[in-house]
Amino acid sequence: MTAKNYLSIKALAKPRLVVMVVLFFALHLGGAVVTAQTAVYSEIWGDDSNPNSFVIRARGITEESYNSYSHEYVVNSTITSANGRTAFDSVSNGSSGQMYAIANTSLAWDENDLGNYFISSEHVTYCPYYNMEANPTVTVQSIDWGVSKSLYREFFDTPTNCEYRLVDPCNVACKGNTSIMRSCETEYIVRIQPWGYVNIPGGQFRVCYLAGIREVRSVVAQSCQDISG
Repeated sequence: MTAKNYLSIKALAKPRLVVMVVLFFALHLGGAVVTAQTAVYSEIWGDDSNPNSFVIRARGITEESYNSYSHEYVVNSTITSANGRTAFDSVSNGSSGQMYAIANTSLAWDENDLGNYFISSEHVTYCPYYNMEANPTVTVQSIDWGVSKSLYREFFDTPTNCEYRLVDPCNVACKGNTSIMRSCETEYIVRIQPWGYVNIPGGQFRVCYLAGIREVRSVVAQSCQDISG
């Protein structure tokens, strides 16, 4: 998927991977039995809402359809990068009666830390009315990250800057424009763009993210290539 296709794909579905486990609790109200449905899941995605900062976000969620018995939820979530970087968050709804708890974690984008990132979340639910704690549930989700490196070569000089053109062939997943205008400093420019695999209806796609793009000057030619962990 190219950078030009990204916005249309983003409009179809959020670029996230989700795994969900559904639990059921029977509550007794005035002789009737009310079944509360509790969903626990983890999700992970790339956040390029800030064009100057690409972030990999993940979270663990417990949410319930019914909580008049002030069920307490605790979610402990850890995101781990391919090279072992981690971030942790622990959240509890206390006894407020709130019907969800969300533990948010994130890691800054690092093009030298590519490969599989995963989130692991432990979900604990406690019912104070019956003094009962459900067995902890663990949900895990992952996503693979990489970069596309494309090469531009100086093509035409103007009095103020230079036109650089994408070399042909340059068979990578995420490309920029075929021609860019930059200051005349080096013969080559290497463009580095992050991508990640996501699931949306219809299959798995590689999404080219618009934040986190970096350009590196070079005096020697380099190969166009997609790089993953």
